[in-house]
Amino acid sequence: MKEEEPITITTVEQQKRHKHRFNIYVNGEYSFAVHEDIVVKYRLLKDATFTKSYIDNVVYEEERHSAYRAALRYIGRSMRSEKEVATKLSSKGYEEDIITDVLTKLTDQKFINDNEYAIALAKQRMRMNKKGPLWIKRELTQKGISKSEIQAALDQFDNSIEYEQALTLASKRWEIDKGEELAKFRKIMNLLQRRGYTSEVTRKVMGVLKNTDDVFFEE
Repeated sequence: MKEEEPITITTVEQQKRHKHRFNIYVNGEYSFAVHEDIVVKYRLLKDATFTKSYIDNVVYEEERHSAYRAALRYIGRSMRSEKEVATKLSSKGYEEDIITDVLTKLTDQKFINDNEYAIALAKQRMRMNKKGPLWIKRELTQKGISKSEIQAALDQFDNSIEYEQALTLASKRWEIDKGEELAKFRKIMNLLQRRGYTSEVTRKVMGVLKNTDDVFFEE
């Protein structure tokens, strides 16, 4: 096997606009830029000599480090699912193997936890946004949450909670909306369906508003 020719770093230059990044020059010419963490970890100092394979590994680690920091910024603004983080990194042009490594690291560090994410999001949607279980299930599915994790998130609510939320929402709208009773009835029923409440709960709530247990509508 042919021995690799040594590569010598001739200049390590701090960037003016990004103080935590450094430009690396090889044989007097610009070669690549890295974060200061990579400079320290791989001892990228002036006059240091490395093989091409070593430098290639450094460049790869810089890319992974960059993706990791991008992911941290993204989840720092709001709790995210694993799929959302993967989609975000992909949109920034990171390779699949880099994304996989970053997701594994974030999961190991407990920065990503789809089970906890699903439970928290479901609680917010039900309590604050007055969404029903069908809406929550669709949203969690779109965010890449597994069926078992979705079920666990929905299991935190019993039927009475869904009913109370739906009844509160419907009652407020009943008081606010104007017009004929039948038109109001249909409008509020459609609202509950759009919000993702189940047919059983919707029928029960509308029955209360009309003072009857005999409420029927098409699925």
